[in-house]
Amino acid sequence: MLYLIRTFGRGKDKTALKVGYSGDLDSRLKSYYHQNPFFEPIAIRRGELYEEELTHLYLQGLGLKLSFLNEWFLDCNRTMQEFHASKLNMQALVWRERDKLFTQRDFKDRGNSLRKRIYEDLRMILYNPDKESIIDKLWKMEAGKRRLKDMRKEFYC
Repeated sequence: MLYLIRTFGRGKDKTALKVGYSGDLDSRLKSYYHQNPFFEPIAIRRGELYEEELTHLYLQGLGLKLSFLNEWFLDCNRTMQEFHASKLNMQALVWRERDKLFTQRDFKDRGNSLRKRIYEDLRMILYNPDKESIIDKLWKMEAGKRRLKDMRKEFYC
């Protein structure tokens, strides 16, 4: 389950919204209460970790992310509305803004990060070789390095 909560800083005028995921929302909200009792749940919707990361990328692409905190966004009506955006709208914007949203670190061959998986899923759906971006070239370069490492492993085993 994806959730949107508002937290209050020092005074009601300093607020932020957090987009998160939890398999057990009740226990997650209880743990928030122990960390910061000054919060309120705003909205929930269906989703898994993949959708949480896609939502983070989407809101970041809209310029709603607080630069100094992960998973935290501006407390405004637009953030609350966009939290409920369709998956298709999110995918389209994330793909369009991919050069700003993805970094070289997302494509390193260690592990299978959600960001890398999201990029690769969107690439399969929306890739156009005539409109290749900087991040597409970087992905190709990193994919080539991974293939070369795999070939070396096979050769020496």
